Amino acid sequence: MITIRHIKYFQAVAEALHFHGAAEKLNVSQPALSHQIKQLEEELGCFLFLREKKKVSLTPAGHSFLSDTYIILNSIDEAVVRAQLTAQGQNGILRLGFVSSAANGLLRGLLKDYAENYTAVGLDIKQMTNQNIIDDLANDTLDIGICRFPLRLPAALQASVLWEDGYVLAVDADIEKNIYVDQPLQIFSTVPLIIFPRYIAPDLYDDILYIIKEAGYSPPIACHVEEQSSILELVGAGVGAALVPASMVNSRSKNVKFFELPHLRKRTSLHLVVRFSQKELIANFIENAVKTAKKNF
Repeated sequence: MITIRHIKYFQAVAEALHFHGAAEKLNVSQPALSHQIKQLEEELGCFLFLREKKKVSLTPAGHSFLSDTYIILNSIDEAVVRAQLTAQGQNGILRLGFVSSAANGLLRGLLKDYAENYTAVGLDIKQMTNQNIIDDLANDTLDIGICRFPLRLPAALQASVLWEDGYVLAVDADIEKNIYVDQPLQIFSTVPLIIFPRYIAPDLYDDILYIIKEAGYSPPIACHVEEQSSILELVGAGVGAALVPASMVNSRSKNVKFFELPHLRKRTSLHLVVRFSQKELIANFIENAVKTAKKNF
């Protein structure tokens, strides 16, 4: 079997073209060096050196092999570095899923900061629903999910708070004048509700209906729409009104006005969700994301 030692010893002789000089450089005895070269030639089945009384030169096979040995050893060095970086969570591919309401400012900031700090890590990112994130985490086809809470998690998953959020009322700008600032939810006495399907986030869905009902209203549901951005597009088109996370105020929705609801007891939040068994790659992302969120948002 050809070893790294064989290759390094061969390189030393090939570069010095002198067995004694190469042995001194390697700090080994000349007979030991000659034995290693002989083993290498036997493994290859050809001579690498022409040995004359006062001269050593490379055979054509020796020249060819020398060129390849530089590539081989360089590849090994790179493999060692990659392995060390991977063990430290600084190399590899991170699979990230996020809900649409995380895409307004927060996600961009997190990814920008992470990419600057972990340049050797590739990101495989996709927008998903809460339930799809949970399913993919459970199936080990996703590493991290950014989910909208409230949300019930399976026992195999854990979550850490990334961003605390409130709710805001989103209405068509053309009916803004009909909003009572001290009782903005009164709009639901005349305007239907636009909301996501309950299966996407049952607890969040129930909270929104509870908030509206507690205010004294039971509006009809104009339509169910999966993505928050699409909900706001329909609000701007005059289809209905919606309760959305306060972070959606940063979206560039046309013809939509937002009203704060500061007295609500119900809150929402974004959490990082992962499996209990974590890689360093995942732990590093969580640490970086939490620091970035606290610093910038």
